[in-house]
Amino acid sequence: MIHTSAKEADPIDITKLSFTVAGGVGAAVALVVAYRRQRDVEQGRFVERFGHSEPYGWSEDKARQYSTPERPNFGPFIRGHGFGLA
Repeated sequence: MIHTSAKEADPIDITKLSFTVAGGVGAAVALVVAYRRQRDVEQGRFVERFGHSEPYGWSEDKARQYSTPERPNFGPFIRGHGFGLA
């Protein structure tokens, strides 16, 4: 059985708790973002095709992505389902 007191929670305690929880969630998100950024820098895209390079920017990343078709039959598949690729 859980015992609770009849005393109401102090608004300051609730505020402290909410800031603590929000700070913890924010820190976890920051760690995940930093991990993914570091992993992407270390792995790179299509290293087997382009070789390893120093960290590169958004434009080179997009050029690497679009240079290799991931699903060559995707265009006909989409058109077959009524979508236009104009």
